Amino acid sequence: MCYISIFVCVIRNFMKKTKIINLYGGAGVGKSTTAAKIYNELQMNGYECDLPYEFPKQVAWENNRSQISDQLFIFAGQHRNIVRSYGKVDYIILDSPILLSLVYKNLYNEGFPASLYGNNFDRMALDVYRGYDNINFFIQRNVETYVDEGRLQTHKESIMVDNEIEKLLLKHDIDYIGVPQTKDIGDKISQHIMITNKIGETNDG
Repeated sequence: MCYISIFVCVIRNFMKKTKIINLYGGAGVGKSTTAAKIYNELQMNGYECDLPYEFPKQVAWENNRSQISDQLFIFAGQHRNIVRSYGKVDYIILDSPILLSLVYKNLYNEGFPASLYGNNFDRMALDVYRGYDNINFFIQRNVETYVDEGRLQTHKESIMVDNEIEKLLLKHDIDYIGVPQTKDIGDKISQHIMITNKIGETNDG
């Protein structure tokens, strides 16, 4: 075995077994607020976490429809957020999971370069997603609450996105937990993660 291979093996042994917490839902469902709550709860309980800034949100604030229609660009930006801290923390919390690119690719599919992204894009995104240890939560919208600022979709369009996301998860047999959009949703998800983690540690022991 060459020295480079030995070095790579040593590095991998010291890497944390990072898990990705994916929060799914359309715009305005409370993903960012929930992600911040989960981050704080897990950090206070001794878990090292990263909460990358939502890359598509930057595009939304700029009202840059040219970039949002380029889902390869969006996917790459979001995935880079994972790569930066993967192996260095226990959890990476995403309020814009990389698989959302598959949903928005179909919504913004007209013109160049969106028209270039077909089934090969979907397969690539799914392959990358499956390379990680994912914990998925689908936030079930309270239809009475919605804030327009920083959104590219209307309330009605966001509900449609909710439906498309759930269809995507079901189509590809992706396990997820549905959680109602309540004030204590962050607490509930945090508790679930910590209990599941302790059960996993017990089983490993």
